[in-house]
Amino acid sequence: MIAWDVSSLDDGSEQPTSLSTGRGGFILVKAVDMHPGRPLVAAGYSDGRVVVARIGHPDELVVKPPGGGAVQALRWSADGQHLAVGTCGGEAAIVTFPPQIFK
Repeated sequence: MIAWDVSSLDDGSEQPTSLSTGRGGFILVKAVDMHPGRPLVAAGYSDGRVVVARIGHPDELVVKPPGGGAVQALRWSADGQHLAVGTCGGEAAIVTFPPQIFK
């Protein structure tokens, strides 16, 4: 995944700085959602895998392994403690993260 730091535009740069996020691969990202309060992104892939990664860092947390169809929907709750996931294969889940996991 690639994220862009648009704050670099404030320094007179003509293009935002790109921030490689998570691990590279050959599986298409189908859905993404930004965490509401932390520099985290959730990504869902065409093979059904769901990961959470810190923006600009290669490490990622696998939330759901591949399978069950392509991820069609991802949505963080307003407090950032829950992540809803839906796949084209009919799977639906709400993942609850303990508060200490994102320290």
